[in-house]
Amino acid sequence: MDLPTTQMRIIESAIPLFARYGYEGVSVDAIVKATGINKATLYYHYSGKQALFEAVLHDRFTALIAKLEAAVAGDERPETALLRYIEVMLRRKRVEVELMSRELLGGGQNIPADALALMHRLAGILVNIIQDGIRRGRFREVDPFMILNVLIGATNNYIIGKPLRRKFLDQKGDMAHKCPEYDDETYAKTLHSMLLSILENDK
Repeated sequence: MDLPTTQMRIIESAIPLFARYGYEGVSVDAIVKATGINKATLYYHYSGKQALFEAVLHDRFTALIAKLEAAVAGDERPETALLRYIEVMLRRKRVEVELMSRELLGGGQNIPADALALMHRLAGILVNIIQDGIRRGRFREVDPFMILNVLIGATNNYIIGKPLRRKFLDQKGDMAHKCPEYDDETYAKTLHSMLLSILENDK
């Protein structure tokens, strides 16, 4: 369900702050200043910083889950569904990946129960793809959560590492020439191929 304009404006303004400074490093005053509203308006929509943070995570996770579910729906082959999952994960905004990465570094102590439940749903989509492949004999017996960790790590690093990767590739030397910059489509297909080399049943 779409949020009212003011609530979405508050959320969109708060995301870069939480991504850069973390939950603990962001004040209500900073949120108000970034949004261009007064405190009364902020508190009218959200009871406080914690409630706003929860709303930010809920909004981003539900939107991502909807995109993932739509992308993999109707795919009869688990291999294709896996590629679609990767493609959606690579289209996330850098600031959203930074937000979750910062919370991960902090041990996730500020992640509310609602967001954890949504994270389970997000992971469950991939787990279901892998388990479907195993049931159909197309994938070997693997721990789906190990594949999830590899996929999340690879997509997160690709998204947030772009600026540093460009600096690295601009340097002269043999190593830089051996590490070409990928576009999103090529990276998705390469990661997909690597994961299939782990997943596919050789029988």
